[in-house]
Amino acid sequence: MSSFCLSQDMDTASEIQELEKQLKETPVEQKVVIFNLLSEKNLSIDSQRSKEYADTAYKLALVLHDSSGMSQALFNLGDALYYLNDYDAAIKYYKEAKGLE
Repeated sequence: MSSFCLSQDMDTASEIQELEKQLKETPVEQKVVIFNLLSEKNLSIDSQRSKEYADTAYKLALVLHDSSGMSQALFNLGDALYYLNDYDAAIKYYKEAKGLE
């Protein structure tokens, strides 16, 4: 692995840690954004965890009636499922996200 990749992985890990810290201190109305960011940051590192963050973002956005957050979470679910090789489910979530835009 090149030193650039190692440096990039360390930067991403630091960003994830910072977002997880912010999550604890953020009002519930703003947590959807952080869960979606955590999903995006974890995508290439831990796709299952990315999926879990996206699912949490979606469920919270649904409760808060946050259509933008729901759309982003559905797109992130599609990405995570794509990385997990579940292409049919990924397409389903992409289409559902597109319908909310």
